[in-house]
Amino acid sequence: IPSKGVGAVDRSRLRKYKCDGTARLHEFADIGVPGTVSSRRASCHICQACWDNNRRACENLEYTSDPTDELTITREALPVTSLSRVTRSALDAESITRGQGAAVGSVVCVETHNSEQTTPWVIGEVVSAAHTAPADSVPYDSANDA
Repeated sequence: IPSKGVGAVDRSRLRKYKCDGTARLHEFADIGVPGTVSSRRASCHICQACWDNNRRACENLEYTSDPTDELTITREALPVTSLSRVTRSALDAESITRGQGAAVGSVVCVETHNSEQTTPWVIGEVVSAAHTAPADSVPYDSANDA
């Protein structure tokens, strides 16, 4: 997906995250808790236990350290000014124009709802030309649309 030119994705809208105290760490693993990762000083890539995703049984713990540190990832708050603000309607209008120009058979990348963290982008193939929907979509519900 290009960052400039035709079909580019506006990366300035991507969320920015921060996690304090990570400069000395070199391995991070998803532990299934939203906003939390497990970390250790170094990655192993040598022993079979690590290749089997059993990091606690690593043969090189004296080098890698025990993977017990849990770090919380937070969303960085960025100041918004009137010069950098883009209205939702302007973004929607641009998206509709792009959608109408998508050729059947082409592959497109679509950003999902802003509170959807599991799949922030989806990729799909255009199967029919743009048309007016018979009714509005059901609003996103974070309790049921996971």
